[in-house]
Amino acid sequence: MDEEIIREKRREIIEGDLEPTGSERFFEGDLIVTGNVKDDVSICVNGKVEIYGMVEAAIIRAHGDIIVHGGLPGRAYLDSGGSVVVHYVNNSSIVSTGNIFIKTGATHCMLTADNEISLDPERGLLSGGMARAGNAITAATVGSLYRTETVLEVGITPIFRAESQRIAERIEFLRRELDETRKVFDLIVNSDPRTLSQRQLKLLDQIPLLQMKLSYLSKELGKYSRMYQSVQKAIEEDLTGGFIRVFKKVYPGVKITINFTSMQVTDMFEDVIFEESGGRIECRRPEGAIS
Repeated sequence: MDEEIIREKRREIIEGDLEPTGSERFFEGDLIVTGNVKDDVSICVNGKVEIYGMVEAAIIRAHGDIIVHGGLPGRAYLDSGGSVVVHYVNNSSIVSTGNIFIKTGATHCMLTADNEISLDPERGLLSGGMARAGNAITAATVGSLYRTETVLEVGITPIFRAESQRIAERIEFLRRELDETRKVFDLIVNSDPRTLSQRQLKLLDQIPLLQMKLSYLSKELGKYSRMYQSVQKAIEEDLTGGFIRVFKKVYPGVKITINFTSMQVTDMFEDVIFEESGGRIECRRPEGAIS
């Protein structure tokens, strides 16, 4: 069915499916789609979005909330400046500066919410992929009998956690590069030229370049180390004391990180809350501690 656009004040209604046009489309105000958002659609909406069907392998960016009455069957990407509400999600990514609410399940997804990720307490399955939330993650079931690798992270605003990991990886790369360059430099400078191979002899002409590289790497390492300290300070000021609530079962194969502390789930638990205390993740039932 071809789309039929009804324009109202600061709102556009697309009757039927939203089809790809070959380029990104922009909507000023709210957008309602009564059908599906088809493969290869890319839209940017300066307001809220409500989809009455499914979102296929499409991209939706919105300044406001995104509501999908159907689901995300695969390879969709939603980025919301508000909250996101969907029926189910599979092999897709959702980013929200507010909350993510999922009515049934999320399998093999990347979910990121500054506040909370919440699945239905009776049937909400979270299995595979990664879920990051600033304050809380709640679901009926996490993981699977097949030990599906599932990563949950709470307590740190996701953008801070991602930036911290990015800088840490850069620092590790710079340290390796600096160490390898220093070894080559020391070998050339401190060796008897008569003992060097032809390849190493050629490096004698590159000593000035090696000195420049050592200086550059040292400065970069110092810069990123200072950046890392600044981000860590911001994280410590931002810590929320987040928690993970599983109403039914959490299976082995799930990795949990709360604030800076991680644990691997090795046994099945039922009806539990995970919290961090004193550098240790504690697992308890709502009425009392169990580990």
